[in-house]
Amino acid sequence: PEPFLAICDATGYVGGEAWELDLTKFHTISAFADKFEKEGSGHLDLLIENSGIGTAKYVKTQDGWEST
Repeated sequence: PEPFLAICDATGYVGGEAWELDLTKFHTISAFADKFEKEGSGHLDLLIENSGIGTAKYVKTQDGWEST
């Protein structure tokens, strides 16, 4: 992912990994958890969450959850 590459360029550190996760889709959460269990070596060093926007309109995700 592009932001991760910018962090690597700015710091010179290239030993990390970036895994994408869409919190509005449960299947991506489940896939992330499975991958983390298999490949995550038991710890998460950094979590960067992207900001969202709030609207007055009520919207549901694909899984039926409220999305803001």
